[in-house]
Amino acid sequence: MKGVIHFHSDHSYDSNFSIEKIIEKSIEKELDFLILTDHDTIDGSIELRSTLKKYGHDIVVPIAAEYRTEVGDLIAVFIHEEIVDMSLEGFVAAVRKQGGIILFPHPSCHHKMHFIDEICKKVNIIEVFNSRCSLEQDIFASNKSKEFDIPSYVGSDAHLSREFGSVVVEYDLIVDENSLKKSLLYGSYKVINSKKTTKKNICLSQLIKSLKNYRFLSILKNILCLLKSKNI
Repeated sequence: MKGVIHFHSDHSYDSNFSIEKIIEKSIEKELDFLILTDHDTIDGSIELRSTLKKYGHDIVVPIAAEYRTEVGDLIAVFIHEEIVDMSLEGFVAAVRKQGGIILFPHPSCHHKMHFIDEICKKVNIIEVFNSRCSLEQDIFASNKSKEFDIPSYVGSDAHLSREFGSVVVEYDLIVDENSLKKSLLYGSYKVINSKKTTKKNICLSQLIKSLKNYRFLSILKNILCLLKSKNI
């Protein structure tokens, strides 16, 4: 069963990827599950799941989000309400209480590095490939997976329609949320696609973030970044 783990919709501050477009792309690519992880809100995954159900599609969509905790970004999956405690211990406890699991995205990016080992002791799964990370950063994550004996996953981290599907993974026997959870925790996976995104795509998502937050100097900076990326 094929799917995409860790990506963003327009419910995130740095994405313009609509729920309708996600559904269109998912059907086109014949995906069976989607783990949508918008920044600091489960609203995107709730809307995605309900819209798919309304249209009669059976793609598995657990409720999930990527939260900015006191130690950096962590993903909560298989939850049913927002996590509000952003301390490491409080976050872990809140996710566990809801029966969820914790994914550790891009360990060497957007985290307090002196907390990395402590985070590794708390999470369920670690991201060893991210389309927006460098090879060195992916290797760092892979080494942490081995050091702490943590199951791994590969993450898309797509923020734009054009990035969606660049990272696709396949697990066996996924028919519902429970089997998806078991596959993530205990199953093996096959990587179908694992392409890195471009500098242009990263600049574009940062431009979207700047526009949504009315940060005019950042808007100019990212427009220049886009112009420069065309010449690379």
